[in-house]
Amino acid sequence: MPADRRAPRSGLTLGAVLRMAFVALLLSMQLPVCARATVPERPDTFAYVVDLAGVLTAQEEADITACGEMLSARTGATMVLLTVDSLDGMAARDYAFDVLNGWGIGDASRDDGVLLLLAVADREVAVEPGSGLDSTLTVAVTDDLLDQVVDDLAADRFGEGMTRLYDLTSQCLIESGLRAVSLDETVDFDSLYTKCIAWLTAGCLGVRLLWSVLF
Repeated sequence: MPADRRAPRSGLTLGAVLRMAFVALLLSMQLPVCARATVPERPDTFAYVVDLAGVLTAQEEADITACGEMLSARTGATMVLLTVDSLDGMAARDYAFDVLNGWGIGDASRDDGVLLLLAVADREVAVEPGSGLDSTLTVAVTDDLLDQVVDDLAADRFGEGMTRLYDLTSQCLIESGLRAVSLDETVDFDSLYTKCIAWLTAGCLGVRLLWSVLF
């Protein structure tokens, strides 16, 4: 009688599948969900101050706005101060990064925006520069800036502390040598193209004239 060459039976039984599904369900109920917090939507109208936590006085907002306008005029950089109640478990630097890029702060080509963030309930502060300012607002520089206002923030003088932080950061950017690009310094490509064509034409005529004289 020939030997039975059938392969041994394999695969999962219905009971095994149900047990695995039950274990997966239990694990999903016990493991925390690491979702990224949702940052505030960009305001319809641009402002140098967005005080969602309501910790700044009208005068402090006016002082920061004046400082922001001066900074933009002298360096071209744009700095926004945002205050929120909570980060909803998100790291301050990550939250600030998302706002900086999501709101499109600063010039897109130069990436020269800066976001100052205060989360009141979390007692977190962050200075987040665009990549165009990474060499100016380094980690060491921003840590030093924050050290100068830590006493105000620790004493819950949030408005005073953040106004001072805005001013100190502005001074740092101005003293770094950044400057705004004036309209006179922008490249007029149409004019440049016209000049190049004129130079090429003159050059060709010169070569033809020299050729006719020599030969």
